[in-house]
Amino acid sequence: EDMITLPDHIIKKIDNNSLKHIYLYCESGSGKTYSMIKTVVELISDKYSYKNTPVFPIFLLARDISSIKDFFAAIAQVPTERVESEVYSLFKSGDAHLVLFIDGINECSGKKLALLKSEIMDLAIRSNTKLTLVVSGNDEREITSDEWELLSLKQLDEDLVTAVINEKGLDVKRSKNLIELLKRPFFLKTFRETDLMSMEDTKADTYSL
Repeated sequence: EDMITLPDHIIKKIDNNSLKHIYLYCESGSGKTYSMIKTVVELISDKYSYKNTPVFPIFLLARDISSIKDFFAAIAQVPTERVESEVYSLFKSGDAHLVLFIDGINECSGKKLALLKSEIMDLAIRSNTKLTLVVSGNDEREITSDEWELLSLKQLDEDLVTAVINEKGLDVKRSKNLIELLKRPFFLKTFRETDLMSMEDTKADTYSL
């Protein structure tokens, strides 16, 4: 799914009362975080202000939270053991539609990853029509169940990448591996903002991939 259409895709799911959540996967640097933040910004913009059901997005970095329950406990100022009865119950009866973005579960490991995945799957099963989960990671096998829709970000167009390489004065014919790397939005942005002339090595030596 192209990152530009992700907000519209989510709104369409809400309008159609779809119970499926979204798992967004692709390689590191492909634009998952950018795509999710851009989606949050659009969901709170005037573009969707006409909707009968208010949309309330929350964006969380997986690596920055100890657990989802602890986050909601802090927000609602209730003990963690009361989150399910006092907070999660609102996902079935609240006026607003909550879209909970959890970015980068691939950056967690061990017990924390196991806990987050358990909480995510529990929320997916508990939620009714008032909560949509949007989770991102690297591995399409990380989350697989009937409650989830799997989406993968498209890579950037090769013509765009080639044009940027030409702007830097590099030989495109000698940069095939570089082209594949720069199809990922994060790396293309970094490459574009790098002043190659200020680097110690020559252009050819630095980017002879």
